[in-house]
Amino acid sequence: MTDSTALLLKLINEGKTINEISETLGISHKKIYNILTMIRNKGFEFDRKYYYNGDMVYVPKMSFIEMPREGVDIITTPEDQNFEALVISDIHIGSVKERLELLNFNIGYQNATNATNVATYVRVYDYCVKEGIHIIIVCGDIIDGMYGPNEKYHDNISDQIDYALKNYPFDKGILNFATLGDHDYDAMRNYGQNLAKVFESYRHDIIPLGYCIGQINIKNDKIYVRHPSDKFDEVKLQPMHRCLMLNGHSHKMGISASNNTTTVTVPALCDIQCPTDAPLPTAIRMNLEFNNGMIYHGTFSQLLVDKGVYRLNEFECPLGYGKDISGNTSVRLEETRIKKKVLELPKEEPKIELPKLEDNRSQIEKFNARWKL
Repeated sequence: MTDSTALLLKLINEGKTINEISETLGISHKKIYNILTMIRNKGFEFDRKYYYNGDMVYVPKMSFIEMPREGVDIITTPEDQNFEALVISDIHIGSVKERLELLNFNIGYQNATNATNVATYVRVYDYCVKEGIHIIIVCGDIIDGMYGPNEKYHDNISDQIDYALKNYPFDKGILNFATLGDHDYDAMRNYGQNLAKVFESYRHDIIPLGYCIGQINIKNDKIYVRHPSDKFDEVKLQPMHRCLMLNGHSHKMGISASNNTTTVTVPALCDIQCPTDAPLPTAIRMNLEFNNGMIYHGTFSQLLVDKGVYRLNEFECPLGYGKDISGNTSVRLEETRIKKKVLELPKEEPKIELPKLEDNRSQIEKFNARWKL
């Protein structure tokens, strides 16, 4: 952002009228309008208020934005009876505790001088390409914003957003469907920059579902993607016979079923650790099975992302109504039993040197030490 644009936004935020801004900056009304039109793609949106004396002011839009009520569709073929996606949350790009190299190693270590053979490592994007997964679902807090206790790489929100746009990986065969969290909302609430608008303008592969909660429509069913936080006025769901909910924000893994809703709590993909016993950073591989266009069974595998991608836990549960694999009658959610399987980590790690971040131990070493393996 140029100095003149930053000063223009500062004057708007101070409530200066269009005539006062024109006189202060020494530019015409038309030039001011052209600058504002240009920066709308950067997520800055404004209302106008008009005075009887012919003057006017631009007022930044900093209000809560609800999710698209109809949701976002993912188109499948009639032959697709399974839906696979990688589910991640709480990346916190811009924090010194971000782990961008876990999305794609070439990003996080591109400036490292002692990185050797990093191409042999598998990261989230590499894993998706290898496994034929084309959908990544993000449960909020893509950026760190400018609030919270974590140290930031940048001292202003615009530079942080530009950094996220540049460094979030891209693959022509992968789409990201993202609900935005409280740290994403900080950009709009305090600085007037709408991250959803930024993604729509510059990253067609990152599809914003809304703030706090979003909806993905698949076949005749839907998935809710949520980032619950006290920074939002909670959006109330319409009563349903059952639903699948993916929750971010808590930085831990969990799965539960109650009131006809299966809730999967999605862990963080960064080094900001809330529960002290949670292995970080991890992601979830989700496999959903359909019957008559409705989701009836789900498998959720927790993946540890380190010098490779390893499964830690695997949860299986029926979801709502639908025939099971044997063709028997439908299973009600309230009768669901969630089955958990704990999987073993590899006993030997690849003997490849990689620059360490803060702690000299790898995530596998931390996990083994914590659980005395």
